[in-house]
Parts: sequence; C-alpha cells; structure tokens
Amino acid sequence: MESKTSNLQGACRRQWALSQARVALALVLVKIKPSGVSARQYADALASKLRILDEGWKKEARDLQEQVLRLRQELLMSQVVPGGLAASSSEAAGCDRTVDPASQDLFGPECVVQTDSETPELLPSVPLQRPADTPRLQERPQEVFPHVEFLQSLCALQRVRGDDHGLEPLWFPPDADAGSLLADSVCQLLDSVVKACKDPPPFGPGDPVLQACRVVSQATDLFCSQRLPSVEFKRGVESSLEELTEMLLHRDWSSQLPAPENLSECLIVLGSNNVSKSFLIRHLLTRLSGVADQLWQVFQDAEGSAIHKFPLAQYHNSFHLFWIVKTLLQNSKAIGNHEFDNGVDGLMAPFMEDVRFAVLSANIRPDETLAATFGASCLPYKIFTVGGEKVGVVGYTSQETPALSRPGPHLKFEDEVTSLQLQVDKLQTMGVNKIVALGHSGFLVDQDIARKVRGVDVVVGGHTNTFLFTGTPPSNEIPAGPYPFMVESDDGRQVPVVQAYAYGKYLGYLKVTFDPEGNVVSSTGNPILLNSSIPQDPDVLAEVEEWKKNLANYSSQLVGKTLVFLDGTNPMCRFGECNLGNLICDAMVNNYIGSSVKNVWNLVGAAIINGGGIRSSIDERHGNGSISTEQLMAVLPFGGTFDLVQLRGSTLKKVFEFSVRRYGQGSGEFLQVSGFQVQFDVSKPPGSRLRSLHILCTSCRVPRYRPVEDAEVYTVAVPDYLVSGGDGYAVIADEMIKHNSGDLDVSVVSRYISQRRLVFPAVEGRISFYGSASGPGRGPTLVLLGSLVLLWTV
Repeated sequence: MESKTSNLQGACRRQWALSQARVALALVLVKIKPSGVSARQYADALASKLRILDEGWKKEARDLQEQVLRLRQELLMSQVVPGGLAASSSEAAGCDRTVDPASQDLFGPECVVQTDSETPELLPSVPLQRPADTPRLQERPQEVFPHVEFLQSLCALQRVRGDDHGLEPLWFPPDADAGSLLADSVCQLLDSVVKACKDPPPFGPGDPVLQACRVVSQATDLFCSQRLPSVEFKRGVESSLEELTEMLLHRDWSSQLPAPENLSECLIVLGSNNVSKSFLIRHLLTRLSGVADQLWQVFQDAEGSAIHKFPLAQYHNSFHLFWIVKTLLQNSKAIGNHEFDNGVDGLMAPFMEDVRFAVLSANIRPDETLAATFGASCLPYKIFTVGGEKVGVVGYTSQETPALSRPGPHLKFEDEVTSLQLQVDKLQTMGVNKIVALGHSGFLVDQDIARKVRGVDVVVGGHTNTFLFTGTPPSNEIPAGPYPFMVESDDGRQVPVVQAYAYGKYLGYLKVTFDPEGNVVSSTGNPILLNSSIPQDPDVLAEVEEWKKNLANYSSQLVGKTLVFLDGTNPMCRFGECNLGNLICDAMVNNYIGSSVKNVWNLVGAAIINGGGIRSSIDERHGNGSISTEQLMAVLPFGGTFDLVQLRGSTLKKVFEFSVRRYGQGSGEFLQVSGFQVQFDVSKPPGSRLRSLHILCTSCRVPRYRPVEDAEVYTVAVPDYLVSGGDGYAVIADEMIKHNSGDLDVSVVSRYISQRRLVFPAVEGRISFYGSASGPGRGPTLVLLGSLVLLWTV
C-alpha cells in the first residue's frame, strides 16, 4: 500500500495512470474479442488497422500541404507573370495538371514554350512528358515537377530581367514568413531527391534526379544571395545532404547496378552553392575522419580480430567522399570569347553542364531561348569566404565576342563597365566590401573597368594575355608593365590590374591586403614561371599521358623540315608581315593547284588569314628543324577549314581597311596574305588607311600583280572563321557572292610542307607601311587566358 501511495506522488503519478489505462485496455480487449481469437491476436489486428488509418491520415496531410504549397507557388508567380503558371502550362496546353511541365533544363532543349504571358521565355509551350526510364519519379511526380517548374521559372526570370526591381515578392512573400515559399519548394524537392536515390535503378547524367539537383543548387545560390537563409532552411538542406552522404558511405554497391559515382555527382551538384558548400565539405571531412579512426583501431588490434568488425565497403566508399571534397574545393572561371567557338551548344554540353566551379559573366544576357539553360548556368557573380571574410567575384566577357567567335543570335553581350557596375552595387548592398572583377576582355578594357567601376578592388583579366612583371623577367617575354599594374580609379582609389600571359606558362600570384573597411592597403606579387622546378600534379599528368596515347600516332608524324624560324609571334603576325603567315597563305593557294578550270593557271591566286588565327611558332633549332603534326596543330589549334569565296573588288578594299582599323593594339584582325600586294598609311584615320591593293592575276599566262578593281569579282581562299564574320569581318559574310567549303586547315598546310619536304619562307614585302606606322614596338599581346591564382590576406 505504501508503494502504491508513493507511486501516486510527483512524476510517477503519470506512469501509474498509464499502467492503469493499459490494464483497462487489456480487460476491454479480452471481453470484446471474437471467439476463437486470442486477445493478443485481436490487439495486433486492431493495431494494424490503426497504423493503416494513421498512414492514410498522414498521407492526406502531406498531400494537402503539397497542394497548398503548389497553389502558393502559382499564386506568387501570377503576381509577377501575368497568366500565371497554371494558365500557361495547364489551360493553354489542355492537359491534366498532374503532368506538370518542368523546365527545359530538366528534360532537354526540345521542350520549348508558347504562352500568352508577357514573359514567354519562362514556361514550356507543350506539356512535357516524364521520362519513361525513371520509375523512381513516376510514383510521386507531384513532389518533383511543380517545384522544379517554380524554381526554374524564378531563375529564368531573374536572368532575363537582370535586376531585382519588381521581383522582391519572389523571395520575400508578403503573405508568409520571408523566404518560406522558396525554402519549402527547395526542401520538398530535396526530399524527393533523397527518396529517389534510395531506389536501386541506375541513373545517368540526363536523369531527372541529377537535373533536379542542379535546379536546387542554382535556385539556392541565386536567391539566397539576396538574404541570409533561415536556420530552418539551412537545417533542412543539411539534413538531406547528411542523409545522402550516409547513403553513399554505408551502402554496399557491389550488388547493385548504379555506380556510387552517380550519387557522388548529385552531392557535388548540391554542394556547389554558397549555402551548402561549406557545410558539405565540413561534414564529409568529419565522416572521413571517422573512417580513418576506425581503420586506425583495426590496425592497432594486435590479434587482427577487429578487422571483422570493420565493413570494408566503407573503406572503398570513403574514396568517393575524398573525390567530392576535392571537387568542391575548386574556384571560379570567367567566360572568354573562344569558349563560344563551337556555339552555345558546344559550350553547354561538354563544359558548362559538367563543371564543378562557378561560370561567371555579368554582361552576357540570354534571350528567352537560352534563359533556362545558359542563363541558369552562367552567373553574374559568386561570393566566396576567404580568411573568414566575404569576397565577391564578378565576371565579364569581351563585348566583341559576337565578332570574334560564334555565340549565335540568342546571347547579347553588353557593355562591360555598365553591367559590372550593376552587379557590384548589388554585392555592396549585401555587405560585401571586397570585390574582384574576373574577365576576358583585354588589357585596355581591364584598365577601363578599374578606372570606372565603383567598388571594384582588383581586376584579373585575360584575352590579350598581357605579360606583366616587376623586376627581371624569368623567361623571354617582354613585360608590358609592372605586376600588378596600378590604375587610379575615378573616385581616387589605387586598383591593381593583373594578367599572366598565356598557355599556362605562368601562374599568377597576387597577395592583397585589405583594411577592415575593405580598402586595398597593399598588393604585391609576380607571375610564377612554371618550369621544371615546379612539380607536376600527378593526377593531371596521368590524364595527359592517357590522352597522349590516343594522339601519339597522329601528332608525332613528321611532315617536313624548316631551315628557318617560322615566326608566329604576336609582335610579328599582328603588326606586319610574318613568314609563318606567308607559308600558311601560300599553302592555301597551293591547295587548289591542279583544279580543272579553263583559261586560268589556278582556281585561286590569293589568300588571307587573320593574324589572331596563328597561335604558335616553330623553332628550327629543335629536332633538327623537323615539323610534326603536333606543332602544326599548335599553330592552327581551332580545327577550322580553308574555304573559297568570291568577293567584289570593293569588298576586298573594305576587308583590308578593316584589317588596320585598330592597328597598333595587337588585335587579331590584322591580315597575312598570299597573292596580294598591299600598302597602308596608318598615319591616316581608320577607314582611309589603305593606300594601294594589287592581286595576282590567275587568267594571265605570266602571273603578275594588277590593281584591284571595284566591280571585278575575285576568288580568294579564306578561313571559315572569317567567312562566318569572325574577328569582326561581317563584311565578308554580308557581301560575298559565292562560298565553297574547303579542307581542314592543318591538313592543307601539312600537305604543302610534305610536298616540298624542306621549307624556308621569307618576309618578302607583301605588306608595306607608309607614314608613322608604330610597328611591333607596342609589345606582345596574345589571346588566351592563362592560369591565375589569387592569395588573400584579410
């Protein structure tokens, strides 16, 4: 009795009441159970029914929550996009809303959109079909597609608009906690990714699971940069990342088809944004440390009995964690003009869809066709944490890219200074006071950015591959100025500008010290020559060696010899006649010798090539003057063709005027020739510098040079790059009368050299200058961005 009384006091009173209730329930079950069934069996049956009911109620609750979220998404989009998501996807398409149209990023570029909305670039035109080979997503499509569609629409809208004006409701909903709608969409999409990764069927790069991960990462990176994410949101993201990490570490992959690399890819994509990268790296390192501790205990066991307690699958899986950490530690890259040499498709598939670092450019604006693909992959800026301080990196690309490459009609390249100022202002409003401009527009534009863009602290450039160095240069490059090159901004600050030459010959090293207000106190450094004293990275070297095996038989073929230095340097080929340019152009003319055309000694007697297309020299002192296919591929690395075009004499004169419009700047449009004699007077203003132009006659029995006549039609061999308007030669594309595609450039030159076996081209006076030509004394300028590394002390 005393025990009974004591149990009724304090906290034990609740336990006593619970025990009494259990006894009463047991008595009820005994009385009401059917005959022939034990009380335990009857209790289990009732419990099973209750569990089923409970699961049903939970499912209904989840469905209602998802439906509420979906309706809120559509309501929010309707506030910004007239017509809303529902009208454009469901009503306009006349389809069942359970098959939601996702973004064209999710299912491919063939899914395009038509809608009555004022922003038709956001939404697909036809109902998208779920892929047939993704059963994991077919079970719960309502969990994936609405969130993907919503998040991709926000990303596309942000990139098309290019600013935040009028878009605040997208991430600051007026009817709920700030950011909760975006957070709920991201977290629910992450939950569905985790569920899908638990299923055994394999998935590849085009699988919706991996594409959904990209959507999550892009949306998180783009919109969480507007404000700090909530604790609840970060906890939800981290929980999903932890679950995926544990799945990768503990799963036995030997009996399943999908390789662990697939799940690793998902983690890398999810960890590529600012919100989750630091957490994922920290969590992975913690798990790796745990595995290492376990292994250490195993080997400390003298009798070896502990080996049976350690799952070896974890040991193998831990290498995938190492790979993820290494990949996430990569930095960012700015886009240059040559990234577009194979068009946007040639940039997206092999590069931007697979890279593990940020691709930046603030002045590239996609239209509605590319907003959801290129626009979502190319960001205007990214914020890094360096030494505990936030550093913003904003990218830029040469505004002349449409003239220098082949980006196509759907990308607009805007003024660098104006575009950068917009993004720098945005970074400053977010409290970032250390900002680096990273780009590919040339040394003059780099200086202009340093001078005019308020808030930029450092400019890291490329495109002209200017060599800067303080002190005695370590190799044969002539510095164009000190490193760093200091520019006084319009608001009175000293802004360091750096480039690091080309071809990976140097590693840029810049040490910048800031004061607490984000002002540059000092900046020092120099490019580091990557000679034999620098150890090679074993992983990269192994990859290079593997590629060399495939190319060895082809690239090592000897095609002939040279008795002289074949000079393809910028100071020669972009400022005047160079003997390698003469050799290449002669090979272009020779390629058509033997053509069966009446009354002419050759189908073509003249050729041109832009100096920017000649990318290397060949030294006669190496290999006894032997010329290999590999060396020719270095001279002509772009894989183009030498075509035939018919142009009027008036067009040819425009072409040569254009060749010297920027003479003295080392620009790539300066022409090398064969079959032309051209005289320039560069003391005259651009547009009136061509003094005389003669072309080799092909209908003469004795070939001689004759003046180019405006109305006469001439056949000229031209690189396909110039035929398509490259380097600004739109006049060729616009005014050519006829065009025939030709042979590969390397094959043409290789064939010409092998026929002669021995070559010794000279500078013959094909191009001459009158007046005050500045010549090559302006210094070297090349066209590829070298490797750069910035080390910061804050």
